[in-house]
Amino acid sequence: MFNSDRLRQLRKQHGLTQTEMGHRLNMEQPTYLRYEKGIAELNLSMLQKLHDEFDVDPSEFIVTKSNVVHFENGSTNNGNGIVEADNYYTFPKEIIDTLIPTINSQNELLTQLKNIISKQK
Repeated sequence: MFNSDRLRQLRKQHGLTQTEMGHRLNMEQPTYLRYEKGIAELNLSMLQKLHDEFDVDPSEFIVTKSNVVHFENGSTNNGNGIVEADNYYTFPKEIIDTLIPTINSQNELLTQLKNIISKQK
């Protein structure tokens, strides 16, 4: 699932109309509007076009299926780095990067525990 709000934000940030944004992404305004309203999902080629055209990290447009966490590169909205909007949260990439080693370590420990339990049966 992608973050259509981020797409709208990017367009407004660059002072573009929906028609202008569509043309920069090689599509007509009605097609672009479907992406901005969240009716259509961005595919990999569209994410690449956004990166090429606006120099943005494609992960800024990705929202997890659980609608719990959205990873946005370096956002510090409202001064605290965590923003609740609609049904997802935005965390600065730096926070997520510091958590990844811990999560990976916990996954390794869980795998080891699973193996020990399997051997005991």
